[in-house]
Amino acid sequence: DMEPFAMSITVLPVNDPPTFSALPVLDTLQDAGPQVVPSFVHSVIPGPRDEGWQTVYYNVTFDTDSPNLFAAPPFVDITGALRFNCAPLQHGRATLRILARDDGGADFGGLAQDDRAGMTAVLRVLPLPRVLGVSPALLSSRGGAQVTVAGLYFGSMYSRGYDLDEYGNATVTFNGLECTHVKVISDSAITCRTPAVEGKAVVRVTITDDGLERTGVLNRTLVLSDMVFGGVSESRAGGVLGMGPSGTEMVLADGSSVVPMELHALRVDNSVLALASSPTGVTYIGGNFKLAGAVKVNYVMEWDGVQARPMGKGVDGVVKALAVYKDKVLVGGSFVKAFQAEGGAVRTGGLGLWDGSRWGVLDAPLQGVVSALAVNGTGDETVVYVGGRFNQWVSQAFNGIGMHDGQKWTPLGAGVGGGTVLTLAVLGPELYVGGSFTTAGDTPISRLARWSKAAGWRPIGDVDGDVLTMSVAGSSVFLGGHFVSAGNQYMGRIARYTEGQDGGEGQWSAIGRGVEGGSVYAVEMAGACLYVGGNFDRVADSAGVRTGSNLARYCYLNETTLEGDGQFVPATYADRQAVSLIYALSAPVVQPLPEPEPEILGPQQCFLNMTVVNGTWVNGSWVNGSWVNGTWVNGSWVGGTWVNGTWVDGSLVNGTWVDGSWLNGTWVNQTWVEGMWVNQTWVQGTWVDGAWVDGTTFNSMLVNGTVVNGTCVARP
Repeated sequence: DMEPFAMSITVLPVNDPPTFSALPVLDTLQDAGPQVVPSFVHSVIPGPRDEGWQTVYYNVTFDTDSPNLFAAPPFVDITGALRFNCAPLQHGRATLRILARDDGGADFGGLAQDDRAGMTAVLRVLPLPRVLGVSPALLSSRGGAQVTVAGLYFGSMYSRGYDLDEYGNATVTFNGLECTHVKVISDSAITCRTPAVEGKAVVRVTITDDGLERTGVLNRTLVLSDMVFGGVSESRAGGVLGMGPSGTEMVLADGSSVVPMELHALRVDNSVLALASSPTGVTYIGGNFKLAGAVKVNYVMEWDGVQARPMGKGVDGVVKALAVYKDKVLVGGSFVKAFQAEGGAVRTGGLGLWDGSRWGVLDAPLQGVVSALAVNGTGDETVVYVGGRFNQWVSQAFNGIGMHDGQKWTPLGAGVGGGTVLTLAVLGPELYVGGSFTTAGDTPISRLARWSKAAGWRPIGDVDGDVLTMSVAGSSVFLGGHFVSAGNQYMGRIARYTEGQDGGEGQWSAIGRGVEGGSVYAVEMAGACLYVGGNFDRVADSAGVRTGSNLARYCYLNETTLEGDGQFVPATYADRQAVSLIYALSAPVVQPLPEPEPEILGPQQCFLNMTVVNGTWVNGSWVNGSWVNGTWVNGSWVGGTWVNGTWVDGSLVNGTWVDGSWLNGTWVNQTWVEGMWVNQTWVQGTWVDGAWVDGTTFNSMLVNGTVVNGTCVARP
């Protein structure tokens, strides 16, 4: 037997590895600079209670699809904060592998680090949106233009960090003013409607997600303008093209003001004579030029405010007139052929038709020169008027002017004689014709006349010089030219004629006191301002005579009626240089916003807060009254049962319908009390153009709606 003995057992401490958690996903932004993310690593346990004294360190490795992503690679400090710095302009994704190690050592088989207990996290460096361009770039300062902002990183899994069929949270601003109707079309396109901004605009796109706001800026400024202008340099060494105003009016040292205009960098090798703006944001340009920059365009081109594009291979002579016709462009001038892009030519005479890709003619080639075009109406009702120097067309005598009604060409009576039609304008049913002619319709009418289908040719008033240009606004025609007087009044080369009532004699009025030292070649309205271009050197109004070189605007003080006094402000280039000779003006066109589709209401929503204002119901129409929010105002129904569209033997007094019935499309046992039908039955009563037909509603109410062409729709 062994004697008992004492034995001591020592339990040596063995280090346990630390445990921890980490954020699984972290988003940051490109170019955000050095980043510190506190508590990236959290819930850290060094080991059992007796290891609480230990310090935990972290090792971070990463794998990335962007090899240049980091200027300083990510690491985690002993507080658990993640630190990193992305390289400039870099974005992408990195997968981080984090391992924790304590300072407890590995004696007696202990573990300071468990490689199996590492954590994985995804770091996403989201790109800033890039704004590359705005199309169209020719935009009205009055706003409302539909534009597409082109760029990168507007909406995708890569750029946002999440996936959606349709992304939101995007704003587009022009000089800090927000666009409306913003829609992210793709990762590279956003559409919106522009705000009203005058002059140069900085365009920004901002994306905001989960507190991360990122912004991209277009690296050039746009000019939102009232007017595009074209002409020729003073030295006549080349044509000029520009837009403006490029900013607010500038006050000079003498207290006078000037309007800054922007001369575009695009250079053409000869005069710009004609401009026409389309609702798509493209301006068509014609003249005596062959080159636009380094591009050979041959007398005519498209321009979006940035880039010039040839129209096929152009035409073989000077372009003098342009007009947008449906979704095409009419081109008039002294050419005889137009050249297709792929080769070949079309014999057009002086009038060509460009459909966006190919040249053609409007029914037949024109034998002569076209110097004026006007288009009136829409769709199948569109009428084209052509003026110039020609006397025969499609085997008929035309004598300087003709009309195409969508089906065929027709002369306007005996046409004009003794000169040429130089400008046309349409106001209501009247065609206004200006030029150098001395007769119209075989009647002695010089330089200015009007024609209508109903009344034929008529004089307007005596004009003592050629009329070169016209523009329409409201019920007035504005005209310019070589004349000094019109309607037996001094005008100074520009004038306004306002139509009379019912086609009667109208009224002449001056534009300030006109211009001096030359002639007016172009006039165009934009808002409450008339822009005037030509080769003059002074403008005059009630404030006196001021120096003004070739371009000025006259703004009416009453912007609503365009009546009464106004003021001339001469234009200058932004560098204060005098404006070149101006031959053509065109205001950018704003395409109207489509009407939203009405919300169709169900039958139970169809009878409360109905509005019927000043309507007429005769055999299905309201008569002399207003039904507003359930109350009949300024009208009464007394003594009427509705039978086949007539009220007989019943009454609606003070909002209560008593003992009335509608037979054959029947109201039965119903009472109108305080603006609501109670216990009513409508049998065979669908609303179609003012009558209920073939439908039934039971105990229904009209809620926040109105009836439009037989359909109950939500009120805006």
